[in-house]
Amino acid sequence: MRTSGTPRGGRRSRPSRIRAVALLVALTLCTHPSETKAGLITLSPPLPTSQDSIHVDVHEGFPMGHCWQVVSRTCTTSAPDSILITADIQFCMGNPGCPCTMSAVTFHVTCDFPPLPPGNYRAVYQERYLNPVDTRNVTPSMLLFTVSGTTPTLRKSWGRLKTIYR
Repeated sequence: MRTSGTPRGGRRSRPSRIRAVALLVALTLCTHPSETKAGLITLSPPLPTSQDSIHVDVHEGFPMGHCWQVVSRTCTTSAPDSILITADIQFCMGNPGCPCTMSAVTFHVTCDFPPLPPGNYRAVYQERYLNPVDTRNVTPSMLLFTVSGTTPTLRKSWGRLKTIYR
């Protein structure tokens, strides 16, 4: 006697088992996102001097099928040797004004910093999640960079240059 839902012979077909496993994996990934690494940090200029203002651009993204939005950002010099870029992220669960997407979403967080004294620095990007329901965990990313001092140029008159090169 055959039970409903199983083909003859009493065994489930292979495609339905594969679909069930794939669905279970997809649901697990959607409800429990794994820890991910934060995005790519770029500096402009790439080799700053103590006379240059520094523009920091962080390229980041959200996985598909989720509902996040960047609410605000903070740019601080958190320690004498660090600049900190913090993005406040709201997990909005599809509330009005925060649509859920069916594809991955990329975004940029930018900050401008005044000239820094010569030395070695860290640019650190982190995300702060405002909704306690949000289970996403992103490890902060860091970029090490050096601010070089400017070298003074000696002033020479045209007369002095002519005597050097005659």
